[in-house]
Amino acid sequence: MCASNKHIPVLVSALHRERNSAQAMPPKGAFTLARVQPFGTVAAEAARGRIAADGVLHACHLSCEYRGVAVGNGVTDAAAHITRRCTLVYKWHIECSGLSESCLVNIACDNADRQGVPFPKTWQTALRCTNLQAIADGAAKAAREEVGGNIECKLLGVARSTMLPEPGDHKPGATVLLAGDGTRMAHILCARISGDTWLCHRGSIQEGVLNESDPLNEHDLVFS
Repeated sequence: MCASNKHIPVLVSALHRERNSAQAMPPKGAFTLARVQPFGTVAAEAARGRIAADGVLHACHLSCEYRGVAVGNGVTDAAAHITRRCTLVYKWHIECSGLSESCLVNIACDNADRQGVPFPKTWQTALRCTNLQAIADGAAKAAREEVGGNIECKLLGVARSTMLPEPGDHKPGATVLLAGDGTRMAHILCARISGDTWLCHRGSIQEGVLNESDPLNEHDLVFS
């Protein structure tokens, strides 16, 4: 659901502000069903408003519904008596850009009263990654404008974890010795260009040591 790279930090900031910003909570009083149900409604409205204000997510359905009181062993009782110390369960649901997910969130009743229902933490990365093809399209467009030609960038999927290559293997992650700065230095094979031609990286050096904040800067890629 990210329209572009510049929106990623904006979206993350919007979601983090969700729990910290003041919400128009229901009036104070006894913790009845009529009082705790709007906690979810207010949380969903706040999330939609902040995300939409940043221009990141469009045409999305986002809801947060009260499911009941947690009574143990994953069981929720919608008819249980509600007290300040009990744990409430809310169901978040989102549908956007082909994504359809639900998540149950448990929160102490008094915390829901003071802070509102929190947005699912596990969704924050997912929301940043639901429109990666649009980011790829933007990168390809920028490259075409810079160098011309028919350039495309396609999202292939998520890279699987794999074993480290054995010595002598020519595959991504393997190391090779290449001449540079008057000596041979170890480089990582990053991506095959064609045949035995690779994009390689030796690590980004700053003031004689590895730049820990940006160890693989794209400008330090070399052909081999």
